[in-house]
Amino acid sequence: ARRKYQLTNDALDGVENLDTSEHETYTEEEPNALEPEEVAPFVAKFRELYPQHFAMLYLGLVTGLRPSTLRPLRRRGAECDVLWDQGRLFVRRSHSLGDEVMRTTKQKRRYAIDLPPEAMEVLRWHVATQLTTAEQEDSDLLFPSITGGFRTQKVLNVPIAETAAELGIK
Repeated sequence: ARRKYQLTNDALDGVENLDTSEHETYTEEEPNALEPEEVAPFVAKFRELYPQHFAMLYLGLVTGLRPSTLRPLRRRGAECDVLWDQGRLFVRRSHSLGDEVMRTTKQKRRYAIDLPPEAMEVLRWHVATQLTTAEQEDSDLLFPSITGGFRTQKVLNVPIAETAAELGIK
């Protein structure tokens, strides 16, 4: 703001950072993660309830990629990120809001991931069966919204919460 509005002094001069040293985000007692024995039932129930979002969740679980990195993945086109014959995924973009896409990841890195055959099967299934609108079929995106554009930031929030509730997972 100081540079943008050409202010003569820094509005935050003398303001100390908040102490977050005792703020607990996730604890051992409440880890915000599935227990190992919960994973398979959760994934199976999620696929049953939300097949249209399953491949995105699955790829996130297999790779550890964030939704903001999964949303801009392209399945075809000049900037295709999925090498279907090689089982390889290029990770090189991030999408936060609207139609703006960063040409790098949030970690400021571009890299490739070799996917296991099972993950490639899920992605092939997704493309063959879950792109149901003309706009989705015309889109180069791997996980397009029903209008063919980017899915929302919170696209997985409700499906994850409802799947967990269905299984009694907190």
